[in-house]
Amino acid sequence: MTTWTIPVPMQLDESISSWLARAALAQGCDPLALTGAIWPGWRVWSLDPDRGIPEEKLGALSEVSGISVSDFQRAALHDDVEKIAGASLPNALAWPWVLALGSRNRKKRGWQQYCPACLAQDAKPYFRRGWRFAWHIGCQEHESMLLDRCPACGAHVDPHLLLAEDRCMAFCSHCKADLRKTSSSPVRKEAQAFQRMADDTLSKGEGTFGGQQISLPDWFATVHFFIGLIRRASIHDGSKLAGAIRLLGIHLAACRTYV
Repeated sequence: MTTWTIPVPMQLDESISSWLARAALAQGCDPLALTGAIWPGWRVWSLDPDRGIPEEKLGALSEVSGISVSDFQRAALHDDVEKIAGASLPNALAWPWVLALGSRNRKKRGWQQYCPACLAQDAKPYFRRGWRFAWHIGCQEHESMLLDRCPACGAHVDPHLLLAEDRCMAFCSHCKADLRKTSSSPVRKEAQAFQRMADDTLSKGEGTFGGQQISLPDWFATVHFFIGLIRRASIHDGSKLAGAIRLLGIHLAACRTYV
């Protein structure tokens, strides 16, 4: 196995699935054909490559791409999510705080988020690693909501199903609409503030609650608890729980978009 003639460096915060699809288009082939050549008999797209590619498979990928095994491991979601969970992660189950890309064979039934404005400004459009985290609902740079479907046909966004002739990651694999040529709603400042707080907490490895420093797993567990309360209250609008939530100054109608 030889290194590709056309090198494809990973972009800043690029997800592994994005890079695999983009690398294939750069080599002039379909993503499915590329991964089939790297790993004959192993269907990587029936899994979620962003969670992490098994170490025994990374050697072949590193050899053809010229990118180190450690770079691919850092791009995976596994290490960050394991820190958040505070425990080993199950291979066959959903992971906390990661938007699932549920699959049946190579067809996904989950949420690949994207910012149209980010894709439009990229010299070579790509999908960000951060867009896979559940607390990322808006683009901080463009202050707009992330989208998770094609605005033209309503299909899930599946970059790995693009064809060689598409040549660019910014197209819908189903109807070929340009994902860059749409707009999204502004994201609320409160949601942006929470997103920044969660990112900072993950980066620092600990958080603050009630004026006290708490561990990273405890911070995310606390947030999950309160999100559950707000979600339940928003469903049962006339309940005592909903009344108590309102006394805290939380507007349930505004929360429904986010929880």
